[in-house]
Amino acid sequence: MRALFVIIALVLMPSLAKAACPAAPVGSAQDRVIQMVAGGDNQTQMGSDAVVNSTEEGAIVYDATNKAIAVCDGTNWVHSGGGGGGGGGGCVLVGQFCDDGTILAGLVERSAFFVADQNQSTPILFSTNLEDNVGARSETDGQANQAWIVANRTLSQYPAFQVCENLNRNGHSDWYLPSVDELSVMQGVIGGFNHNKLYWSSTERNYGWNFRWQFSSGIAVLGTKNKSNHASYVRCVRRD
Repeated sequence: MRALFVIIALVLMPSLAKAACPAAPVGSAQDRVIQMVAGGDNQTQMGSDAVVNSTEEGAIVYDATNKAIAVCDGTNWVHSGGGGGGGGGGCVLVGQFCDDGTILAGLVERSAFFVADQNQSTPILFSTNLEDNVGARSETDGQANQAWIVANRTLSQYPAFQVCENLNRNGHSDWYLPSVDELSVMQGVIGGFNHNKLYWSSTERNYGWNFRWQFSSGIAVLGTKNKSNHASYVRCVRRD
């Protein structure tokens, strides 16, 4: 599983990598700079000076003027999570409550994603029957897993997905069941989980099994989709 580390107030060391985006869309030299580089030189360091020329793919800056997080997608800066957008604004740090009551959970698929402020269910079945869901096996993209199930399966037979699909909370109705990697990102930084219990992910392992996440140990655990003794909690997430 990939771990996601978002480090606040990092500055780039002199880079040998070619810039991928224009100058960062910051309001001033005092704007926070975040750096998470998937490629390039991967060199970052702590510092007191705010260097705002982070331009490699994967770089993130907080644009104080627009009150939004901007992510370099390799060509342009994409704003995410603030200024009245999907995240509701008011949240910059992972684990922080946003103005709309959601919690900033981290970064996935180059977008900020947000978690609901409480569990959406008591332990429930993942599904009431067993099927091969080959389009719902992404370990990173829960949104894609959810879309595939909604488009290709009878939603009422998939209670874990149905809970998120029907959720209308914090002014949003575009929730989805997080992937196993999205759940791992929230390990240790997002509160409100029952750490002694298991949570369904949207990531299928195979015909009979689906990944769950155990916060008490920080590991993925397989669960039988339709067995009551493997019933698990649901906590929905959304993106901008």
